[in-house]
Amino acid sequence: MSQERETREQTAAEVGEQVAALIMRLHIERGMPLDLVLSAAHAQVVTMMAAVLGGESAYRRCVHAAELARPMLSLDDVTLAATTPEGRA
Repeated sequence: MSQERETREQTAAEVGEQVAALIMRLHIERGMPLDLVLSAAHAQVVTMMAAVLGGESAYRRCVHAAELARPMLSLDDVTLAATTPEGRA
């Protein structure tokens, strides 16, 4: 892996961590509903991507991200799947 690519990946990882931390701070410290914070952050990022990269590029990147996200389970799904059934059927 080239030095430049490694640096870009490290930067992207750091940005992701910082954005996630800000989202959680808004939710926990300010009491904002997490779904609302996520939706607003998503809208802002997509708008900024379109402004900086152009609509077509932003669209392609969003579609790619959506394809990666589609098979993911929600935290509720994971919790339900890990729950041990009680009682008898």
